[in-house]
Amino acid sequence: SSSLFSDVYPNPFNNALTISVEVINIQNVEIDVFDVSGRSIESLHSGNLQVGNHSFNWEAGMSGIYFVVLSSGQGREIRKVVCVR
Repeated sequence: SSSLFSDVYPNPFNNALTISVEVINIQNVEIDVFDVSGRSIESLHSGNLQVGNHSFNWEAGMSGIYFVVLSSGQGREIRKVVCVR
């Protein structure tokens, strides 16, 4: 199975992060952001995504290391991102 993340940029980022997702067949997708201690910071999406490309923006409240976790029927993917202010 191929990656659903097409891109997570910029990384490191200063304020806003863009998460691009490419969906090949309609499926339930969850996109969540966690901090380094594993605490859930924000849910960016939960539910079905139609076929195509989708973009989600996230603004970090403070500098640090975060993990963007994408869960779908294809499994779970994790991207480490760094916010530098």
